[in-house]
Amino acid sequence: MKRLIAISLLLSLSFLSKAQETENPKFFNAADPTQLYTNVNLNAGITFSGRSAEAMAADYWQVNLGGKFAVKKFNFGFNIPFSNLGNFYTGIVEVDLHAGFQPFNRNKFFKSSLITAGVVLPSHDGYGYFEGLNSNRVFYLDYTASLKFNDKISVFPKVGLEKGSNVDENAPRFNLTSYKASLGGSYQINAKNFLKLNLSYAHTTRVLVNENYAFYGFENSLESNSLLTSLKYQYAITPKAQAYSKLNVDFGERFENNYYGYNLTQPGIFLGFQYFIK
Repeated sequence: MKRLIAISLLLSLSFLSKAQETENPKFFNAADPTQLYTNVNLNAGITFSGRSAEAMAADYWQVNLGGKFAVKKFNFGFNIPFSNLGNFYTGIVEVDLHAGFQPFNRNKFFKSSLITAGVVLPSHDGYGYFEGLNSNRVFYLDYTASLKFNDKISVFPKVGLEKGSNVDENAPRFNLTSYKASLGGSYQINAKNFLKLNLSYAHTTRVLVNENYAFYGFENSLESNSLLTSLKYQYAITPKAQAYSKLNVDFGERFENNYYGYNLTQPGIFLGFQYFIK
């Protein structure tokens, strides 16, 4: 009789635990870029461009497919943007392949960090096409930290280095070095909703390799600064499926040495979906 009561008690506790899990399911913390998950990400949107608010017009559409695969303290990911780039080119813009390592993950103020190394491969040499088409083969290294102030507010500082060169066969060949820094912050509204704001800055130096060309009569090296900000709202539809909207504002690349470069302000609106496997 005692054994039967014990078994009944264990079964009752098991059912109660499962009921609590159903009522309070665990949602993936998609706001923290240092966390390791296996997921698929798909988003699509429109980017506008112009030198003033009055001259702003739709420029091009873009669809991004990405994903990550997590194994213990490592993750491996990809991102493939597909775009029409202002009707000058329609197709895959580039392929981003990367791998990350998480040294630690704990429930403290300095919660976790992620070291990421990757390569961006252009889909085309870009020559004769739209200026915005990427023609740079770039290797990069990033370090991201996660600082948790409380259950609702977290901050994510990030620094990075890029080294690469363009692959144009019939254009000036140059090597580029880019130093990047960004600061992101998230506010967890509740278990299902969060807001995330991010500000990114990059300083890039380009040095000519084949001196038969010059940058349109200017220096043999060019330096530029770029600024990008984004605001994201994400909602968990189910414990594994999340939808989001994102507003990007690219303030363009400002070149030094009086070089007239790509300096249009480009806001973009994107809608996306993430599905977490584990």
